[in-house]
Amino acid sequence: MQKEKRNKRAFEVLFSLIELYLQTGKPVASNTLKDERLPHLSSATIRNYFAELEESGLLEQMHTSGGRVPTTEALRLFANSCSQNKKIDPKDEVFFLNHLDFKTVALQRSLELAVEALSEATGLAALITSPRFDQDFIKDIRLFVLDSTRVLSVIITRFSVCYTDILHIPKKLSSFSAKRIETFFKSKLQPKEVVLEELSAEEMPIAVQLYQEISLRFMVRYANFTSDEVMKAGLYRLLNYTEFHDPALLGSTLTLMESPTKVHEMIQRTMHADTVSYQIADPVNHETTVLSIPYRVQGKRVGAIALFGPKRIPYPRLFALLNHFRNLFEKQLDQVIQAYNISLRTPETTLEHNPPLFLESYSDE
Repeated sequence: MQKEKRNKRAFEVLFSLIELYLQTGKPVASNTLKDERLPHLSSATIRNYFAELEESGLLEQMHTSGGRVPTTEALRLFANSCSQNKKIDPKDEVFFLNHLDFKTVALQRSLELAVEALSEATGLAALITSPRFDQDFIKDIRLFVLDSTRVLSVIITRFSVCYTDILHIPKKLSSFSAKRIETFFKSKLQPKEVVLEELSAEEMPIAVQLYQEISLRFMVRYANFTSDEVMKAGLYRLLNYTEFHDPALLGSTLTLMESPTKVHEMIQRTMHADTVSYQIADPVNHETTVLSIPYRVQGKRVGAIALFGPKRIPYPRLFALLNHFRNLFEKQLDQVIQAYNISLRTPETTLEHNPPLFLESYSDE
């Protein structure tokens, strides 16, 4: 009984120190901990617990006369103790209600606004993997002349997804010709709404070639399920943490978010849990923490929501925020899907496009 009581007190000292360390980022001395968190314990008693916790590998002392900081293992214990926290600040609740309001079929834009809101609310870099939806098609195509042999094409879809490609052309286009060819594209995508001006003999074959190339590239992307579609926001917010002022550390953390392999591994780990998963001290980057949670569409797990930051983050608040964000995000997404009769795609889905892709050939004859 006495041992159980002492163990309980040791964890009280440990978690109180961690809370103060997460708040200040500084080593915690016994006198400071007594004044700020544990007035019912003497400084000498706290130092005795410090010694025990150091011996157990949960605290470390950076300098001989300095305070203590929690080890990675201690942070994992603390995170586990508050991983079920769902108590959200009313201000955060209002913030999400104001920023997660999917009202249109422009799903991509809504998802981008959602991930930006999550990053803003948490102060961390955020990531959301996007499910694949059916009933998407090319809505508009823009052209930008780069030089004498290249143009930049921008595809905008019904769900506001944007795809860009650099395409080669046989001869330089003027800005005026590029705009006329854009109108040609619109006449094929929206034949009932656009009146086409007749293109010149030089413009027509280029217009047909570009439209066929752009359409076929869209078909390839539409059918491709080899990589996850990922939206990111708030990478610059990592610079607010002194830990990431080290260029090497910042670079390795960004690699976690930019690497398709790493993102896929994170998604696979996340999909096996229903609550917030946490990885404190990535195997490659020992100063980075990743928090993630799966989300559902129509009851099926289809994607992951993740936060990236340093080890020193407010775990209880972030667990609650991720849970609340996920629930609201799922509700908003389901409402749009039902309102516009959108279905999820699978690799076996038949590739369809409406209006039909323009794949006719052009001949001078």
